[in-house]
Amino acid sequence: MAIIVNDKNGSTAEQFLLSAKQSRKVKLFGVTTAGVLDISNMNFAESPDGEFTLGYCISKSYRLPNMPIDGRGIMPDYFIDSSIADSEWLSFVQKTIEN
Repeated sequence: MAIIVNDKNGSTAEQFLLSAKQSRKVKLFGVTTAGVLDISNMNFAESPDGEFTLGYCISKSYRLPNMPIDGRGIMPDYFIDSSIADSEWLSFVQKTIEN
């Protein structure tokens, strides 16, 4: 099974990808994901004068500190570089898995 990923995949999508990668039958194609999974359930509080907003999380991954995703993302098994147009990604993946 091939899953196409890019830098717009983050948060829950990254959790899905980590689960999918547990199978040797799954291969990721594309570019590194957004890397926004470790710290989650963000809350925001605005200051009374509206000058700043405080962001804080209420959950953190058990993978930390040994296997962080934040700031790194999930690397695909097959990297698709910029020489391949976005519209050609599906053809590239199909040719790769057929070989």
